[in-house]
Amino acid sequence: MVICITSMLLSFFLQCFFTVSEQHKQRSAMLELQDNLSLAIELLTRDIARSTSVLDCHAQQLTLQQENIISYSLGTDRQAQEHLYALEGKILYRQESTQGNRQPMANFIDTITFQYLDQNGFPVEDADLVQAVYVKISGQWQGKTIQQEQIVRLAGTAYL
Repeated sequence: MVICITSMLLSFFLQCFFTVSEQHKQRSAMLELQDNLSLAIELLTRDIARSTSVLDCHAQQLTLQQENIISYSLGTDRQAQEHLYALEGKILYRQESTQGNRQPMANFIDTITFQYLDQNGFPVEDADLVQAVYVKISGQWQGKTIQQEQIVRLAGTAYL
């Protein structure tokens, strides 16, 4: 009788442990996704604010003029199997014209969109008219989409 009750209690406690462990894993994955999106938007915001101009107006790629030319783009995550969590997405890459290779900046990004704005806040396609850049990035975890967005003006512009 004692063995039966002990095994039932042990089974109950093991089930509780596995449930809490799974919840912790899912919460940790969500926090990692949020951290990666925050990091990506912070890096983009910093570089845009330091830039004097946008060189090309592409919806999924950003090319900025500072002292060097800096470009941001999404690329394939070739190490997806090695991540601690089963998060999917692409890697945000940053490349300076003085570097030979791209540097990974943030993981698990599902989409990135750039919209270029003139001095009145209207969308433009002419790089010479760009005064600010609207950035929107998103990631997904188990069907839930998390996104971050920001409008950043270029250095030395009179964006309203």
